[in-house]
This record gives sequence, structure tokens and C-alpha cells, in this order.
Amino acid sequence: MTGPVRAVRTARPVRTAPPVAPPSGSPAPVAALALDARHSRASATPRLLSWTRIIVAGLLLVLGIVGVISLDQNAALIAEGNQHAEQSIRLYSIGTKLVQAQNAGLTSLVATDRQTEFETKATDALADVARLTVEASANPVTSDDQVALETVAASVADYTGKLNRVVFAGDSASKTDLAATSAALDKLLKTIDDLRTTESDRAAALLGYSALSAPLVIAIVALVALLAATAVLARASHRVLNVGLLVAAGCAVTIIAGVASLAHGMPGATAGFDAASLNSSIRRDVALIYRIDIEAIATQSSSGVDAQVKTLTNAARAGVASLQQFTGDPAPGTWLTMFSSEQSKVSGLLNSGKWADAATEATADTTSSLVKVAASLDETLVVSQDTSLPDARAEVNGELLALRVWTWLVAGFALAGTIAAWLGVGARLKEYR
Repeated sequence: MTGPVRAVRTARPVRTAPPVAPPSGSPAPVAALALDARHSRASATPRLLSWTRIIVAGLLLVLGIVGVISLDQNAALIAEGNQHAEQSIRLYSIGTKLVQAQNAGLTSLVATDRQTEFETKATDALADVARLTVEASANPVTSDDQVALETVAASVADYTGKLNRVVFAGDSASKTDLAATSAALDKLLKTIDDLRTTESDRAAALLGYSALSAPLVIAIVALVALLAATAVLARASHRVLNVGLLVAAGCAVTIIAGVASLAHGMPGATAGFDAASLNSSIRRDVALIYRIDIEAIATQSSSGVDAQVKTLTNAARAGVASLQQFTGDPAPGTWLTMFSSEQSKVSGLLNSGKWADAATEATADTTSSLVKVAASLDETLVVSQDTSLPDARAEVNGELLALRVWTWLVAGFALAGTIAAWLGVGARLKEYR
């Protein structure tokens, strides 16, 4: 017998929500994100291009302003350095002429048979001193120079009066008068030397200075920025070259080349002025050696002569050696050797107390006398100086002209580059508007 049959319970089916189909025409989620990213990039590109245009154009504009200011400043520094160099040479000449004036005056007292000749030479030398002093006073570089030059002018006038009184006193000139004149000259030379050294140091500093590093750095930065901007535009517009940026880059390269060609100082001008200074220094050393001998003869006292002459001779020889390296001319060295040889003869007579013989050896009207050899050496050095100075002045004038021309060129190229960069980036920017 079988039991009742139990009904078998079946599991209820799980109800699920019907799938919701996306609205007709709507993109899939991933596609929507990609589209949003493209829209975001598209909206960011104009901002990037705008900033690129502002930065590049701004750099070129700053380059123009800084370049013009720097080139103008460099020209001003070189012009001032040239003034200091010219003033230094002028002051050297004043000192040398003062010594030569005294030498001629003392020689007129010793060489009585040629008194008028040497009195005239003393007067001519003092006239040169007066002319050069007026020139120096009319061309002060700074206000401090003006004050110092006024002191020099007053001292020159005082010394001229003292020397004239001694020279035209003739045989009645006393050793006291001669000593007073010599002391006044030494004091005046010290004043002139102090001022000349200041002028020479300023000239060396300014002629060798270049204030062009700032525009060079900015130009290089601008060029790098232009290259970066070209890369940005190429990526944004899928075009490799942009004519505006290419023109701007060319302007920047031209400015770099031009400014770099000027940032080298002026070795030729510096060497020329150095050679002129050496000429002046040797001329004065020789004049001072002759002064020592002629004073010893006039006062009949040779105390300390040899030591002073040795110091000045060594300085003159060193100067001639340096001068020959600049000019390659052996003539000053040849004449200095002759002068030293003749001076040794005079010194020997002085040390022996042979005053009359020493006077004859020093002042005789022969080609081998000390005064004649000194004059020939001086003339040789003047010719050498007249050769070196024009070359130095020509280089300075050429550099100043180049700086003035490049001042305008930098301004023009910087402005052209600014406009070209602005328009070049702007052309791409228009494509997004």
C-alpha cells in the first residue's frame, strides 16, 4: 500500500529588472570620456598659445630694451676710457716738457757760449707746457680731475716764474736759486704723477670693460624660448615650421652674433696707449738723467748722482725692452745705448771733480755730446709715440661707431622679432577661434 503522494515544491523564478537600453544616439561611456578629454585639450590650447605668444614677444621686447641700454652704456664707458687715456698721455708730456725746460735753462748757465740757444729752448718748452696745461684743464673727465688740474695749472705758473728768474739771471744765479727751482719741480712732478696714475688706471679699467653680458644672456634665453615655442606650435597645429617664429629666431641669432662681436674689449687700443705711455715714460727718464748731470755740473756737486742715474737708466732700459715688444722698432734701444755710454763718460768726469770737462762733454755742439744724443733719443721716441697713438685712436673710434650702429640694429631686430613672433603665434591662435 502506498502512502499519499506529496506535492513537490519548485523554486520560484528570480525576477530581474529588464535591461535599460541607452537612449538612441547617446555614446557609450568610454567614448564620452574620450570626447570630453578632446574638448578639454582643445580649450586649453588657445590659452597655451596665448601665453606662448606673450612670453616670446615679451622676451624679445626686453632684449631690445636691455640691448640698447647696454650698448649705449658700453659706448659711454669706452669714450670715457679714451678721455682718461688721452689725459694720461697729456700729463706725461707736461711732466717731460717741464724737465726739459729746466734742462735747457740749466744748460744755458753751463754752456755760456750757447746761452741764447738754450734760453730759447727753455722758453719754447715752457710754452709747450702752458699749451698742454690749457688743453688738460679744458678736458677734465671728472669733477675731481678739474680740481686737480687747477692745482697743476697754478703750480706750473709758479714754477715757470721760478725757472725764468734763474735762467735769465745768468751768472748771478745762486746754488740756492737752483735748489729752490729743483725742489719746486720735484713737487710739481709728484702732483702730476699722482693725477696721471689715476687717469691711466681708469683708462685701463674702462677700455678693457664690456657691459654686454646682459643682452647676450637675454638673447640666448629668447632664442631657447623661440625654439620651445616652435615645438609647442608644431605639436598643437601639426605643422613643423612657423614663419613668424622662424623670423624671430633669425633676429635673435643676429643680435647674439652682433653683440658677441663687440664683447671683446679693445686689445689693440689698449696696447697702443700702453706703447704711447712707455714712450712718454722713457722720454722723461732720459730727461731726468740729463737733469741730474747738468745740475751736478751747475752746482759742482756729484753727491748721489750715480745711484739716481742707475735707477733711472734701469727703468729706461726696461721701458725700451717693453716698447720694442709693442712696436718691433730697435731704434729707441740703439739710441738709449749710445746715451748711456755718453752719460757714463760724464759721470766719470763728475766723480773726478772735472767740472769744466764734464760741462764740455755734456753740452758740446757735437753729435756725440750728451745733450745731442739725448735730443736724438727724444726725437726717436716722439716719432714712435706719434705712430702708436693714431692706431689706438682709430680702434677706439671704430669700436664706438660699431656700438652706435649695433644699438640701432639691436633695436630694429628686437622689434622685428617681437612683431614676427606675435603674428606667427597669432596666426595659429586664430585657427582655434
